Amino acid sequence: FFSIKKKLLTYFRSSYKIDDWFPRGLDKHVKNIQKRNNFGYIIINYIWLSKIFDYIDGCRKILFTHDVFSNRAERTGSHWFSTDPIQESIALNRSDTILSIQDEETHYFNSITPQKVITTYSPVELFSTPYVGNKILLFIGSGNPLNQNGINWFLDNVYNQLKRSIPELELLIAGGICED
Repeated sequence: FFSIKKKLLTYFRSSYKIDDWFPRGLDKHVKNIQKRNNFGYIIINYIWLSKIFDYIDGCRKILFTHDVFSNRAERTGSHWFSTDPIQESIALNRSDTILSIQDEETHYFNSITPQKVITTYSPVELFSTPYVGNKILLFIGSGNPLNQNGINWFLDNVYNQLKRSIPELELLIAGGICED
C-alpha cells in the first residue's frame, strides 16, 4: 500500500506535506521498540520519517537529513521528494539535534529552525588500494530519479569503456532502483 501511495503522490504532485511518505503503522512499531529498550538516543534518516519523534519520549531525538528537500523539484528537476520550507521546518523542529552533511545545508537549516544543527560531512582522504582481482562492481541505490540518472550516466560514460577494456567485468545493481 505504501509503495503504491508513494508512486501516486510522486506522479500527481511536485511538492509534499512532510508526512505524506510516512509509512502507516511505523509509529506504533517504533513506540513499542522504544518502550522495550528505552534507548537514550534515536537517529532517524530523512525528514519524512521525523513524525516518529512525535511518538517517543525519554530520549534524544536526532534527525539525519541527508539533503535539503525544500524546493528540491525546482532546484534539481527531481520530484522524488520535494517540499516547501515550512514543511521541512516542521520536520526539523521535531528533533533535538539535526545532522547535515554539508556546510551549505547547515546554513540553510539554521535559517528555518532554532534546533541545533551539526555538519557531519568530513572530506574523505583518497588513497591507493591494491587490486584484488575481482571484476564485479556493485551499485546499491533507491529508486529516486537522481540515482536512476546517476547509474544511467555511469552506464553511458564509464561502464561501456571499462567493459571494452575488461570484457569479463560485471555490474550488479541492487536496491529500490530495481523496482521500476
